Amino acid sequence: WNNQLEERSYIYQKLHNFARAEKDQYLSENAKRISIKEEYGKHCKDVQKNNEAIKEACTKFTEEETKKREELIENFEKSISEVQEKLEEQKKSAKEHGEENEKLRDELKAKIAKFEEREKEFFDDIKKMDTSNESKS
Repeated sequence: WNNQLEERSYIYQKLHNFARAEKDQYLSENAKRISIKEEYGKHCKDVQKNNEAIKEACTKFTEEETKKREELIENFEKSISEVQEKLEEQKKSAKEHGEENEKLRDELKAKIAKFEEREKEFFDDIKKMDTSNESKS
């Protein structure tokens, strides 16, 4: 009976030692898993922080580029307006000069016609005087 007890005690001791070894191994593996999980958690937080920083940088960059593009568009439209205004001014000025040139041309034609008429009258008067002088002589 003693022998059976010793044998049972030995078996229980072996089972106990085996269970303790299994438990220790499980605890060791569990500690490793917890450590890895914590490390992954830290890496995830770092990745999330980096993602936020990248999002903010992208948003800021997009806003800056949009602002620059809007400024360029505004400057371009302003330049186009200024050019259109200058063209309109030049067109108006050219029209005014054209009208003035036409008026001066008409005045010159009238003066030439008047001069030619006076010249004709002058030559006619000279011819009359010559004819009158010839008839007197």
